[in-house]
Amino acid sequence: MKKRQLIIIGSTILIFVLGYVGMKLLAAQKKPPQKKESTQASRSVRTRVVENDTMALVIPIWGNLVAGRRLEVFSEVTGKLLSTAHPFKVGIKFNQGDVLLAIDGQESLLNLKSQRSSFMNLIAQLLPDIKIDYESEYDEWNAYLTKINPEERLPEIPNVADSKLKNLLSIRSIYAQYYAIRSLENRQEKFTITAPFNGTIIAGDLNPGSLIRAGQKMGELISEQGYELQASLPLSDASKVDLGDIVMLDNGVEGKITRISINADPNTQQVKVYVTLDKNNLTEGAYLESKIMADYIPDVIEVDRNMILDDNRMYFIEDSLLRIRPIQVLHYYKDAALVKGFSNGELILDQVIQGAHDGMKVDPIAAD
Repeated sequence: MKKRQLIIIGSTILIFVLGYVGMKLLAAQKKPPQKKESTQASRSVRTRVVENDTMALVIPIWGNLVAGRRLEVFSEVTGKLLSTAHPFKVGIKFNQGDVLLAIDGQESLLNLKSQRSSFMNLIAQLLPDIKIDYESEYDEWNAYLTKINPEERLPEIPNVADSKLKNLLSIRSIYAQYYAIRSLENRQEKFTITAPFNGTIIAGDLNPGSLIRAGQKMGELISEQGYELQASLPLSDASKVDLGDIVMLDNGVEGKITRISINADPNTQQVKVYVTLDKNNLTEGAYLESKIMADYIPDVIEVDRNMILDDNRMYFIEDSLLRIRPIQVLHYYKDAALVKGFSNGELILDQVIQGAHDGMKVDPIAAD
């Protein structure tokens, strides 16, 4: 039994040995395959020759047009609305000095005339005392009395240097009556409201005969001479703009930044910018897109922002090979960016290529 096991084991070893020797002989007779030289086909790519230039830093902004001058019309007196040359309604234009609103103040006017007459009576009663005790002042006060007309505003009261005469005038209520009348005169002027500038009514619809109450808002008047664009600017761009920077609206109108808010909206993190526009006859409330032409930057090029890799690097071409170089991105504007990092005459890649890598062989084609 033991002998049989030895024979089996020996036969197995012999088979393995013969198989290994045969494999080596066959392998020695087979010719090794010839290595093919690796070749890389060049790919045609669109390129662009670098021409550095001084370019404007363009910042986009959006906002609404607002009239440069606006008047909210309130009544300070009570009365019925009278008819005027132009109705106080939306769209009606007024010139500076035109009557916007006329309120019936006849009752107040009659009271004012009565007060002026009473004041004349006070002065007349005082004149004999002035003639006796202050003869040097008599002619001036007598002349003042002749100037008073119940139909007209009171003339300026004479200036008194003598303290005793001043006391006398106070005791006789001359000063109290004088200033009370001047107050009534100022109030009487409020029954007629005139336009302080050329403008158009944008709110209001009043008809003659309507009862107007003191404190009532009548409407709004805006000027058509000069508008402002109220726009918002991201905090990241706020430091790049300054007063006087040119702003170009998409409708071709040009303006200048005249005001910049010093605080940011906590919700939007944006700063208000106010642009004064030269053109008139615009539409208030219109929403417009515009761009600020901020500082000019020398030695830069504008590129498609898609050409910039995530780590602020760009491809350029050297000896028909793609190479990568770090660049400085100074500003993004819509789909473009201003960058520094290339010299005049260098070739940069001008199209996005899938699978592009450093050392890739390319065939440069100039962009149209």
